[in-house]
Amino acid sequence: LNEKALEKFKRTTREFPNSPDALEAVANARNIYIDTGNIEEYATWVRSLKFINITNSEVDNTLFSSAEKKYFEAKNVNHIIDGLLRYTGSFPEGIHKLKANYYLAETFFEIKEFDKAIPNYQIVLKEEQNEFSEESLNKLSQIYLSKEDFNDALPLLDRLEEEAYKIENIRYAQSNLMRVYFEIEAYDLAIAYAKKILLRDKLDTNLENDANIVIARASLKTDDLLTAEEFYEQVQKN
Repeated sequence: LNEKALEKFKRTTREFPNSPDALEAVANARNIYIDTGNIEEYATWVRSLKFINITNSEVDNTLFSSAEKKYFEAKNVNHIIDGLLRYTGSFPEGIHKLKANYYLAETFFEIKEFDKAIPNYQIVLKEEQNEFSEESLNKLSQIYLSKEDFNDALPLLDRLEEEAYKIENIRYAQSNLMRVYFEIEAYDLAIAYAKKILLRDKLDTNLENDANIVIARASLKTDDLLTAEEFYEQVQKN
């Protein structure tokens, strides 16, 4: 059906160039090419039409429209990845660079291809704060924490605590900063974050317990035995 429709639209552009019907035929053909994802053929064909002056930005928009349609509608994850990679490969600095890299990162994260997600999240985070920053900071820090790559996780958690709008992301950042600082033996900072957590409203019992344990253990490590005893007692009460 698509092939027959395309042939009809192409015939219209040949027989009636520069007519309203020809312009409408090009617009209709574009929609078919977006559906099929065959944007290279679309670009080649349109550039051959003397009455159409197609710009790079129009090809950029068309290729991204096709990739985005697959992202939201395709059932096959490989089709989604292929579409997005074709866009980022053709337009690495394209109009939709941010969105395309975020969609790619999220797709790789979803299928647990975490190493492949890293560079795409990094591209999103190199830009100024944007609509995808908060989620990218959360997901990329999760990847680094799972690898115990604390050097790369720490600046992301710091930034997430600063930039996050969602309370759960602020809590996630602070609790992980507390744990990472304890792991790397930065005990004063671990205690500072634990105390910050204990000041929060509607605190989850498990997180409250974790914060008390961190203060108790970190205090013991720094020979502050009175504080250690006080917070171990707090743990016992809970």
